[in-house]
Order: sequence, then structure tokens, then C-alpha cells
Amino acid sequence: MTINASNSTLANVASENTSVTIMEQNPGRLTASVHNDDTGTLYLKFGTAAASTTSYTVKLIADAYYEF
Repeated sequence: MTINASNSTLANVASENTSVTIMEQNPGRLTASVHNDDTGTLYLKFGTAAASTTSYTVKLIADAYYEF
């Protein structure tokens, strides 16, 4: 079985000191990647709860890349 993604979406999010949604839930999503091009640390959290420095799924330092 071959599965092909039908499209891709790029998004840039400005640095913030608050939690923001970077990807909406999508049951058809096959992969996603995140690149932290900021000098600060990016805290990603999967699910609906807000990310914080003490509650996160993935911690990306400056210039880090994460693919899932």
C-alpha cells in the first residue's frame, strides 16, 4: 500500500512568551517537521493543553529541528 500526502503547509510563528497553536489537529497528517530558527528555546506540546517550560513534549534549542 502506498500513501501519498496531497499537500503541505508552511507556517512561520513569531517568538512569543505565550503558548500558541502551530498545527491544528489533522487525522490525515502523515508527517510534520518543526525548525526552531530563533535564538531562544521552543517548547512543543502535543495535545490541547498549553506548553510551558515545565510542561512540554519536545524541547528545541536554537536552530534545532524535529520531525515526526
